[in-house]
Amino acid sequence: RWIGRLLDKVDDLGLRENTAIIFTTDHGFVLGEHGMMGKSIIFDEYFEECHLYEEIAHIPLIIRLPEQEEGMRIPALTSTSDMFPTLLEMFDIVESGTDVSGESTVQLLQCGFHQNVGWNLTLDMLHGKSLMPLMRFEEESLRESVATSFSLIDATPRLAKATITSEDGWSMSFAGVSKDPENELPVPADNRFPSGTNEGDYQLGDTATRLWNLNDDPKQLTDVIEDNQDVARDLHAKYVEYLRKCNTPEEHLAYREKLEI
Repeated sequence: RWIGRLLDKVDDLGLRENTAIIFTTDHGFVLGEHGMMGKSIIFDEYFEECHLYEEIAHIPLIIRLPEQEEGMRIPALTSTSDMFPTLLEMFDIVESGTDVSGESTVQLLQCGFHQNVGWNLTLDMLHGKSLMPLMRFEEESLRESVATSFSLIDATPRLAKATITSEDGWSMSFAGVSKDPENELPVPADNRFPSGTNEGDYQLGDTATRLWNLNDDPKQLTDVIEDNQDVARDLHAKYVEYLRKCNTPEEHLAYREKLEI
């Protein structure tokens, strides 16, 4: 309803012909699925992130281009990191295969001296990919897999969970290995977390690698990693390759390179 009011106001102001509207978010929440609410377990003395299930990681992305009248659904995998390069190309700031360059004036040593420094920007330099080739029907897909993750800085599997989703319908939760296993917070003895009683519920303290086939199990109730270890290794390899492409510092990458099944 309120989105409709926003779109009506854009039309009322005569802005449709030069305005793009993008509807998306940063993440979702589980609302009872997997025996949880939200995406985190927070006690006074203990904090843990759950697996990034579909309800959390699979977020909406709706784009209305200027003067667009008819809708269409594109099933390709996308990421929020795609928004920046998409906007650059959408408004002809940077086009695929080209670059933009210039000079910026920077201050040296905070002492009043300045120097001109050259810069250039190409879409290939960015972590995301422009979605414009999809919307122009030039491409049907931009990637074989996509990753979403909590922060990797802590290097603790309790917090640094990531989900890697493939184009052919696999979803893997991966938490890496601990930087300091001897000092990992133990699960509280007086466990107040109510989950774990139904199939597919999140278990407090679960940092194991999990694999789901979304084609057969869209609600992610059954972990099938034991029978599909080759799939898990392939997804993990793609994930590490992506982290390297993003120039992830070795101090953080070191705890993501090993896959334990």
